[in-house]
Amino acid sequence: MSEIILVNNEKDCCGCGACANECPKQAISMKEDDCGFLFPEIDHDKCVECGKCLRICAYKKDKIEKHEPLEGYAAINNDTDMERKSASGGVFSALAHAFIKSGGFISGAIAKQENGSFVIEHIVGNDNDSLEKMQGSKYVQSNSFVAFPRIKELLNSGERVLFCGTPCQVDAVKTITGNPNNLITIDLICHGVSSQKLFRDFISRLERDLKCRLLHFSFRDKAGKEKGFNAAAYSENTKYEIPHALLSYYKLFLNGIIYRENCYSCPYACKERVSDITIGDFWGIEEQHKEEIDAGEIDLGKYWSCILENTDKGKEFLKEYNGLLQLIPSDYKKIAFKNKQLREPSIMPQKRKKYLGLYLKEGYKAVESEFRKNMGGPIKFWIKRKIYIKRHNLGE
Repeated sequence: MSEIILVNNEKDCCGCGACANECPKQAISMKEDDCGFLFPEIDHDKCVECGKCLRICAYKKDKIEKHEPLEGYAAINNDTDMERKSASGGVFSALAHAFIKSGGFISGAIAKQENGSFVIEHIVGNDNDSLEKMQGSKYVQSNSFVAFPRIKELLNSGERVLFCGTPCQVDAVKTITGNPNNLITIDLICHGVSSQKLFRDFISRLERDLKCRLLHFSFRDKAGKEKGFNAAAYSENTKYEIPHALLSYYKLFLNGIIYRENCYSCPYACKERVSDITIGDFWGIEEQHKEEIDAGEIDLGKYWSCILENTDKGKEFLKEYNGLLQLIPSDYKKIAFKNKQLREPSIMPQKRKKYLGLYLKEGYKAVESEFRKNMGGPIKFWIKRKIYIKRHNLGE
């Protein structure tokens, strides 16, 4: 029997961890490469070459099960407080909150502190504390595979589970569970993912600049004046409100420079969706829904999400809870107008090689220096920082 080889090159792996989770001999573990991207590593002393990992892997399967969207909507959570705590229109929080109340379990990504560093991973819960931790954007690849065993256990015992993640994570959880009727999947419109190592190193640099230890970092702070893209960093006593343009990791992420390599050829970045429901920001809503705006049905002072119903299961699920949302009928064409990743993958920028090369050679300090140089140099950068970073004392 020939030796099992899971990954021939970086384009062949999304890092979902399904192969490691399903290995019957626990011969596969997920290991970081030098940039922090996760890849499967096989212990050939344990491997019996059963081939289950190859059957599970999306990049090795003959066909990925996908569906053309059935219906589309612009949407916003009717609960103002819940919407305010969400990154966009609060669609996931509305659906997940009601799902918990009906006795179901939810799974989504959280950011937590572990040994003094930020860790982003999927958890499974059935309470509002778990939901609150899942709210907000995390522009980092989560370790979703740590939640897979619990999800399988719950589904096998007849419990309902609502899973939310990137399309590749959704495909992984569907594949390893067999996609039973009691599993509902929501995928996020995904541009690409970066590594937790890059994010950790960025946070360490930010802590040095702010001269404090950060306990929480929010990529989308709605209290900020710049709609959608102010970040907030929290120490024990202080909140720092920071425009995204002053944050190297954030800016490099938005420009698509620090994604893992397979994201630039992602098989899920297309019209056909792998989930029951797709959600994301409704970019371009002001152009695509002028009539509804003029009629007062859409308030552009709020953050609007988009929804695509992709399966009959997803359609029935949204119907079950749609009273929690303000829904404006839309369609795929309008939603995809400025959501490019519903049509095609992100394009790899030429600068990716340079920035990751600097990181590998000299660490994140070199990445930060190059970023500040492109911002006009250290002096201009610090002037901008002094002007635009807002500091708030907490508890006053």
